[in-house]
Amino acid sequence: MSRTVETIISPSLFSQIEYLDQKIVVVIDVLRATSTLCTILANGASSVMTVGDIEHAKALKDEGYLVGGERGGMTVDGFNFGNSPLEYTEKLVADKDLVLTTTNGTKCIDMAKGAKELLIGSFLNLSSICDHIDDMESNVVLLCAGWKDRVNLEDSLLAGAICHELNGDYEFDDASLLCQSSYFIAEDDLFRHMQQSSHFQRLSGHGLDKDIEYCCQIDVLSVLPVLKNSRIVNY
Repeated sequence: MSRTVETIISPSLFSQIEYLDQKIVVVIDVLRATSTLCTILANGASSVMTVGDIEHAKALKDEGYLVGGERGGMTVDGFNFGNSPLEYTEKLVADKDLVLTTTNGTKCIDMAKGAKELLIGSFLNLSSICDHIDDMESNVVLLCAGWKDRVNLEDSLLAGAICHELNGDYEFDDASLLCQSSYFIAEDDLFRHMQQSSHFQRLSGHGLDKDIEYCCQIDVLSVLPVLKNSRIVNY
């Protein structure tokens, strides 16, 4: 029996998902929350707690946590880090418990916490995500964070890449097929195609081109971030 893959190209459509507790959800926020989460764990952090609002994050910082976050792409004043994966070096995060809050990605993690399993996806750990899904006997939801509930190019491209790389008997919904078609066009030069996206322009305007180039790399990390006991940890 084939497994289903549903792609949610905007969080505003997530309420349409049925039987969430029986499905694996992969949260996708390529620029930059899920890429950053993968990097934090790859650099040895023990866990990351994702929270939805700045005040909660500030309270946790007062308790001694290292805290990162952004709003509108800009670092939150007073936090230890922003949302750039390049900030979270092994020297700073190894064996630490961190907190992260972002405009789009952490909201989606909270939305999907009732899933059978919640994974964090990026181009950086594409094969780790796909290999794990292939090994599981579960239907899958690819949840694209987008930008303030609007569809964005980069998350749709990663959803398409995941669909393309899966091995086995899968039934893809129309949104998944659309994302695959977009990925086939862009796969030979992701960075160039990303330059067409509105979020690329937004981040580039803040001088974050190096972040974008980093997030376009495929399979440079072997981590598999998963939500366990309200924290993101390596599988």
